[in-house]
Amino acid sequence: MQATANFFRRQFGVSEEHAREDFVRRQQDRWHISRRPCPDPLDCDFRVALGFLPGEKTTRGDVLRAAKKVTDWYHPDKHGSHDTFIHFNQAKEVLATPRLAKEYNEAVEEEKELQEEEGGQIDWRQFNRRFLKRAEKKNRVVKAAGTTPQPSTSHGVPRANSTASTASTPTSVEPESAQDIQMCHLCLDGSGSMGGERVQKGKKALKELQPRLDVTPTNVHLISSKGDSRLIYRHTDILTESNLAGAWTTGGGTYLWEYIYTATKDYKDLQHEIIIITDGEDNHSPAPFSGLDGFNELMNRMKGKIRISLLLIGNSLSTKSATVYRDLCLATGGVYHHQADSSQNFSLVMQNFIAPLLLTEAERDIVACEQKHEYESLVAQGQATAFEWYLPITNGPMDETGGAVARPAGPSAPTPTPRRVQQLNSQVTVTTL
Repeated sequence: MQATANFFRRQFGVSEEHAREDFVRRQQDRWHISRRPCPDPLDCDFRVALGFLPGEKTTRGDVLRAAKKVTDWYHPDKHGSHDTFIHFNQAKEVLATPRLAKEYNEAVEEEKELQEEEGGQIDWRQFNRRFLKRAEKKNRVVKAAGTTPQPSTSHGVPRANSTASTASTPTSVEPESAQDIQMCHLCLDGSGSMGGERVQKGKKALKELQPRLDVTPTNVHLISSKGDSRLIYRHTDILTESNLAGAWTTGGGTYLWEYIYTATKDYKDLQHEIIIITDGEDNHSPAPFSGLDGFNELMNRMKGKIRISLLLIGNSLSTKSATVYRDLCLATGGVYHHQADSSQNFSLVMQNFIAPLLLTEAERDIVACEQKHEYESLVAQGQATAFEWYLPITNGPMDETGGAVARPAGPSAPTPTPRRVQQLNSQVTVTTL
């Protein structure tokens, strides 16, 4: 302690206590309302709006930490308004998404060079609006920017009862509804049977899912034995292809359905999307979560606030057992695909599993509605399991023009594919395993 005190005295000419007090005062002064660079984040560089220097390089963690400190600058209950808080969230989401942040920085530099040549100055409001609209067209702006400020969970995720904004926004980003997916969980099967070629197929699918992880808050879980299943990446972490693939190890059992319930039970007021890549059934959860149909207990307890998509790899399950997983995905509005051990045709994984998950949120809702219609049709024909927890839908899906989606009739009719899925399928480049 004496050495520390001597250091502060030599370095700053003050005591350690006074140095700490001075540090606290300077930090408080930095985030004081008088330091706010502009009343509305749209009217300046997004980085400056969040307290950074122009052109300063930042990480996702830097952005999220700074956003917490400057929230009062734009919050309607403090020094801002409803619109400024929407714009603040948009700026935060742009800078917290690595790809968008890079594009924004490059766009700012290009605009500065252009204005210098013309002898003008950047119209920040016009520039930021233009960037947000362009980013939205590429389906890479998180829709959380359209919500009003509401109490948050301990993870900082807005609660599902947040009311959507009715005020006009400077972009065409639509506000969320209470039914929007607000948290995504990616569950990677790390059991011993997933080793070798199966996990390599899973990692290939994971690579193609990366664009979705860049824009959707996602918790990544490694599913193994009961004591070894764990959260490996939080939704606030930066997820890259290399660190995800490296963290996906195999060995142990499959503790799945009770684990998912444990991960989601404290946030029952949120809508959850569960994406599972596995080769078999739960063999480590206790009853009533155990076995192939252990998901029934999960769905009963979560009261339908879960959408499940599942990629089944390998031949560990019989065709009849695999059909139960198909029915689960259809009933929750998710997507399902079975990639057998002998199949090397990865294009089917892209078409039936990856492409629908890369759609925009509104388009995924259309797919979900179609899936549930297909499930109801199969149940009526006795070709699907009738789940007690299933909540029937009342409205049919709508296509991009507002009309009803045509659904083929007959017991062998395939699940209809929206035009957007077909467009994606025609654009993907497939590399076989």
